[in-house]
Amino acid sequence: MTIEGKVIPSQPRSAGEHGVEFTWGERSLVEQERPGAERLAICLLTDALGDEKAGALFCLGGFADFAEDIVARLDREWEITSTDIEEWLAYTCGTGYSAQSSGLAPPPIVKNPNYRLQSNV
Repeated sequence: MTIEGKVIPSQPRSAGEHGVEFTWGERSLVEQERPGAERLAICLLTDALGDEKAGALFCLGGFADFAEDIVARLDREWEITSTDIEEWLAYTCGTGYSAQSSGLAPPPIVKNPNYRLQSNV
């Protein structure tokens, strides 16, 4: 997997996660696949936000919100930029709610995580 042309290492954060593969889309909502979606969320957030900011978000459980709001809604092929992730974070933190339950106008990544690869947007 790559993010903005950089290869994302598929390394576990703990000894208990060896063999956990990234998952996304509807498959990631299945209980036994959730660790893969959360792991993908952590990797994406860490790459985009840096270790310190992502670490703070991890402590607050924000990676699970990102997994639910964005990762679970990704199509088979997808593209996300650091800007998308920063906009999701600003929107989510600014509203104080999970992105899907807020009443404010969301950025494109919140409306449709697949917007970059769809020609009608």
